[in-house]
Amino acid sequence: MAHVSRGWSRVGGLPGSQVPGFGLAGSKQFKKLTATMNLYESDEPDLASAQSESRELADLVLNYTTSPKWLLAMDTTAWRQSNFLVPAGTARQNVHFAGVAGYARRLLTRNDAVTFRAEVDDDAQGAAGSGAAQLLWEPTLTFEHRVNKYALAKVEYRHDQSDVAIFPTALPGHPVQHQDTIGIALILTR
Repeated sequence: MAHVSRGWSRVGGLPGSQVPGFGLAGSKQFKKLTATMNLYESDEPDLASAQSESRELADLVLNYTTSPKWLLAMDTTAWRQSNFLVPAGTARQNVHFAGVAGYARRLLTRNDAVTFRAEVDDDAQGAAGSGAAQLLWEPTLTFEHRVNKYALAKVEYRHDQSDVAIFPTALPGHPVQHQDTIGIALILTR
């Protein structure tokens, strides 16, 4: 598959973020394993100015069905960009980001499943969006129930952790290194 898109993750947000981006994706199906490789390139403004440089991304997704009840998956992502300005007033630098996530999904009954997900992201220069150089990790536990053929209910608990205090609190100016969230969703399809 080949695609052209407009911008990176901040489409319309900054000058230079609406230039065309180009991507290629390919997938290979084996007996129980599916491997998908995504490559993407686009100009992206840095965090402190409107100057854009080329950002290249590579993403590999592996899905392995061990049995009718178990699915295991891994997703690795890495990108790099040259001449990037993280905080204003500092020197431009070459930046990179890398992350890996793993999933294990277990079908409990015909209508119920539980999924455990864990992720680690290395944002060594703080270029991924927060401006803080950090190592982030998170585990997530999701329970889902198929209500009927049109509705899927999900309850999810997620813990986010950083080695830097970046998560806001009710007390302005006093961020913390972790955050816990609970999500409840009802997904309707037709």
